[in-house]
Amino acid sequence: MSDSDLRAKYGAGACDAGHQIQPQTFARRLAQRDSLDQNFTQLWLDFAISGMSRRPALDTRTRLLVLIGQYTMAKSHAALEDTVRAALAAGVKSREILEIICSAWSTAGTRRLSRQSRCFIAWRRSWACLKSCGPRSFRATEMTARVPMRKSV
Repeated sequence: MSDSDLRAKYGAGACDAGHQIQPQTFARRLAQRDSLDQNFTQLWLDFAISGMSRRPALDTRTRLLVLIGQYTMAKSHAALEDTVRAALAAGVKSREILEIICSAWSTAGTRRLSRQSRCFIAWRRSWACLKSCGPRSFRATEMTARVPMRKSV
């Protein structure tokens, strides 16, 4: 079924929301789910795409940063890449995206997040918009507060 047929079938609002949060994969996912089970597809669109992604408590920028953190922790590399692209398109700074990925290290540890960091490095090399996020782009003066390390007692 064509994209325009799926858009007519499931509604422009759901399709627009899907393309906003999954710019690279939404059309493929929608067509795949539609070919398997149209009732499930409608439930998925209503809950995950039109429902959760449009709740008013978070703006799009914040929601995408939360998703980046979730996909980083879940080791969902394809979803992480798609969400990073969506975040960049929504105006999120590449440094903020990297900060979310780095913040997950404190919970998940180095072994679990080494793949995500390699992905980000590869994206930085290939996507011009991430070039400014190199190792020297973050200075201590950009930090809003410094928390001294506490000594063990």
